Formats: sequence, C-alpha cells, structure tokens
Amino acid sequence: MREILIAPSSFFLFSEIKSLGYTVITPYRGYSLIPRTIRLIWFKYNLPFKRIWYNKEAICDADTIVVYEPRIIPDFLYWLHINNKNSRIILQYCNPVRSTINPFLIADQWCEKWTTDPEDSKTYNLKYENFGGYPSNISVHHSVILYDIFYIGKDKNRSVKLFEIERLFKSYGLSTFFYIVAEKQYKRFNKPYYRPEIPYSKVVDYIGKSRAILHLIDGCEKGVTIRILESLFLKVKLISDYPGLMEYDFYHPDNIFILGVDDISTLSSFILKPYHNIDQAIIDRYSFKLVT
Repeated sequence: MREILIAPSSFFLFSEIKSLGYTVITPYRGYSLIPRTIRLIWFKYNLPFKRIWYNKEAICDADTIVVYEPRIIPDFLYWLHINNKNSRIILQYCNPVRSTINPFLIADQWCEKWTTDPEDSKTYNLKYENFGGYPSNISVHHSVILYDIFYIGKDKNRSVKLFEIERLFKSYGLSTFFYIVAEKQYKRFNKPYYRPEIPYSKVVDYIGKSRAILHLIDGCEKGVTIRILESLFLKVKLISDYPGLMEYDFYHPDNIFILGVDDISTLSSFILKPYHNIDQAIIDRYSFKLVT
C-alpha cells in the first residue's frame, strides 16, 4: 500500500519521518521568505486561484494520503479530494481544534478527520485514534547532564505560567533550561526571551543533557503528545500537569511526575531516581505509523 504524508516543511519531524521510508511532501509551493509571505497574504484575504500555490505532487495514485493540519486551509482539502478520487484522505490534527482549522468547514466526503485529543473527538465528532506518533529510528546520546529540567515549545500564551513554574523548580534547587519560541517566525523579535527555531536533532541533543522534560497541557492537545512520546522513547523523565497520564499503560510513578497531584516536595528525589524501563511491547504501540 502506498502512503503519503503531507506536512509543512517546518513540521518538526518532517525529516525523521521521511527517513523511515515514507513519502513526505509539503502542501504548498514557495517556502522561502518572499513567496511564503505572498502566499499567506493570498490565503488571508481569500484571493481567487489559490490552487496556484498547491503542490502538484499531491495529485498522485496513493492509496492513503495523510494531511497534518498545521497551515492547511479548507480549499486545499477540497482540491485534494477532487484530484485524488481513489485515495483515502485523512486530516490528522496535531493541535487543539480551537487553535487551528475548523473541522466544521470541511465536508465529511472530502476526508476523514482524526485527533488524539479525546475531548476534541467528542466536541467536534472527530475520529479518536491512537495511530502512533514517534519515529522508532530516533535515538538520544545521554551525555553529561547539564540541566535537571528541560522545556522547549512555542509560546502559545504560556510564558507567564512557564516562568512561574521555573521559579518553583529553582526554589527546590533544580537547574532548568526553558527554550521558548515565538508562535510565528515574524514575531520572533517581539519578546527578549524568544529563541530561534532549531532542528529537531538539536532538541534531541538537549534532551540527552537533561534529567527530565516538562510537558504542559495549555495550548496542546490532551492525549499522547510529542513531549510524552519523547519521555517514553528516549527514556527521560517527564514532569507534566496532565493527570490523565496516570491512566496510560506506560505510566510509572518513577518516570512521570504530575504537578498538582504528586507532592512537590518530592520532586528533587523523583528527578534523581533511576528511570524505570517500560516493556518494549508497550513502547512499540506508540511507534510512528501513518494509518491503522
């Protein structure tokens, strides 16, 4: 079966998924600064002939086409549908619905609509599916530890909360490295603490220098997201404010600390405990796959 993934070139696992042997293409043409700016303006003001920006490689004979939702517009999905009548098309939400494309603007006959967020699934009548998430070919070199807790992510109005949490961690003598990125490239100079976007390989390097990574549900889908998968696959501890993690088969109290549930005074001792190895059969269930 031939499967194709459509995702923006800025998608953090673009290269890693491609290296697994999948065909990965971008939805649009023109990703350098000037063409991208023109395209964004074109789409924003709903100018005619938007299809001139669509990547013609998406017209293909694939059995299944999976479209990652970031930066996708409804017109593109309609165009994809009418040009690939024999393909199964899946729109896969990687972000909370409230922050991205409205599924009610997408006709059901154009594509299936999937999410890993159980609440969004119920609210928007999306298919809830654990269709895998992390490429099994990514490995981390656990070098000299520089940080107790590492965080990386886009701002998404979380910076105030992040700084409060960072102060809390430091009050317990823990070292932190919080890498906050602007939500849009053109906003990267708006705040003095914004850092430039980095390739995912660099993120993995930082994880290898850290005892734990921080995951927050603000601005993220509930369910199994990238930080949770990094903890599981790269065998690094996770600190999260998502109590729902306790219901998953990979949960172990030596590996996952739940803010607001676990005793914060035990965080330092949690950080220093050995990582509890999870059964490989459980880990394999969360390996990346396009469809189930």
